[in-house]
This record gives sequence, structure tokens and C-alpha cells, in this order.
Amino acid sequence: MVVTLKASLLEAFLTFVEQDYDRHCALHGIGKTDEQLIKYLVDQLIVPASEAYRYTLLKEYQRMMASKKYKKTEAVKLMASRFSISERTIWTVLRHADEKKTE
Repeated sequence: MVVTLKASLLEAFLTFVEQDYDRHCALHGIGKTDEQLIKYLVDQLIVPASEAYRYTLLKEYQRMMASKKYKKTEAVKLMASRFSISERTIWTVLRHADEKKTE
């Protein structure tokens, strides 16, 4: 299901996230960086960990395929080793991404 935010709702969302992130950084004495913001969004479940997981696997696979150094199976095996997950899991993520493209 694809949800589209209206401009006013998106603006409110951005304001709330920024305010909460500012408080979080002040409370924990950390600097505001892109990396810290992304960690915050995942830690607070604003971006579900499952989405970060799928996004990372897809981007890594795309990067490996673009390099022209790896065949599909070889890339999946390397990713499985690198991320300590099963090859089957990676294939499942890739298959679901392809299915979404054709919808």
C-alpha cells in the first residue's frame, strides 16, 4: 500500500521530527549529523528496521551488479557472508522488489 502525504501533513511531520530530534541530541549530548539522524529515525521506529534492512540489501545488490564484477549468484553469496544472513533471505528480498516493480 502506497501512502502519499499531503503537503500540509508532510510539513507537520518534518516539524515534529526536527523538534524531537533536536531534543534527543540535546538530551544525549550528541551532534546533529546525517548519520545520527538516520540512526534516530530507525531507533525511534519512524523508519522501520525492516525497511532499512531491505533498502540496504537492494542497494548493495544494485551496487555489485553495476560494477560488472559479479554474477547474480556470486553477489548474493558475498552479501550473505558479509551481512551474516542466508542467501535465501537475500533472494526473497530481491524477488519481492522485482514483484513491486511490475505492480
